[in-house]
Amino acid sequence: MTESNNPIKEGEFYCCSKPGCKIGNFKPIEADNVVFYMDMGGGITFCKDCYADFKSERGDTNLDERTFLGPGDLRYIEPKQKPEIVKSAQDKPEEKTIHDVLREKEEIVDAERAALRAKRDYEEYRDYMRDYMKEYNAEPDKIAKHKTRYQNLKLEHENSEVIDKTTPICPRCGNEKCGKAGFLVNAYGKYQRRKCMKCGFLYSDNWRD
Repeated sequence: MTESNNPIKEGEFYCCSKPGCKIGNFKPIEADNVVFYMDMGGGITFCKDCYADFKSERGDTNLDERTFLGPGDLRYIEPKQKPEIVKSAQDKPEEKTIHDVLREKEEIVDAERAALRAKRDYEEYRDYMRDYMKEYNAEPDKIAKHKTRYQNLKLEHENSEVIDKTTPICPRCGNEKCGKAGFLVNAYGKYQRRKCMKCGFLYSDNWRD
């Protein structure tokens, strides 16, 4: 008799791999509430609720044939063989277009700018905290001055990531049905780009008349 290849062990704790797990990602789950789905990459661990959602999303009723339902499941499942890729002499690596090269350069520049902004923000806040701790037991007017400086720093950096909770309105035709169209990133922050579903006007959240 072939020994079961079920990796779920009685008394052990596991984490659910599905993003947005109801129990919480990286939180330990008892083995009795764990489901292990075996695929070509080795396997995926779910809690029972997330496995039911995963199965309904896939719409595949045959998932249970490759799934261990708890530690008491002693079946043996043959691992799927990865398909062999036959390389022919005519296969050549895809050449990068000029757009791909420019996009890669833009991503590198954006990453460098983000690192510089983070370093600057850290240094400003570090200097502020040093001054604040030096004057912690100072006179009330000096403490008020530091509080004002902290509020100014907070207002300056709180909009580094734009969160739009309002109903977007097209600045050209006034239409309230505007869909998302990616992001616009510049030296001042990250802004949501939108496209009007009526007139097709493309704009960002920092657009001004």
